[in-house]
Amino acid sequence: MLIVGFSLFQSFALLKRAVSGEGMKRFNQEFFLLDLRILKLRQHLPGHGTLGYINLYENRLVAVEPVRAFMFMQNRLAPLILDQSLEHDLVIGEFESAERISEGIAIAKKNDLRVVHNAENGLMLLAPERSD
Repeated sequence: MLIVGFSLFQSFALLKRAVSGEGMKRFNQEFFLLDLRILKLRQHLPGHGTLGYINLYENRLVAVEPVRAFMFMQNRLAPLILDQSLEHDLVIGEFESAERISEGIAIAKKNDLRVVHNAENGLMLLAPERSD
């Protein structure tokens, strides 16, 4: 009973901190920074439809980061729909930072994708190689 009570207290404390002014400020900052990153890419995106999505967050210690990155990106690109698949005419590659772009390009080539636009901030717009 003591363990359950302590767990509930800890959960409440975490929740309180998350919705406090400081937690919301950090959350809004992340959205603002993502908006700045997306700005360079947005002009190359269609107004609606479904795009593929890949990211390079899988090497992070926190397993939640890839899902969080995907959800942030989906939120900022609505009404576009993101699908975590490479089977689309356009694919957004989110590679965390400009320093990881070379890894992103290697992944793109390995999956027969070409770079349509490199926003030079960790985001790229990719498309399948055409054998026309």
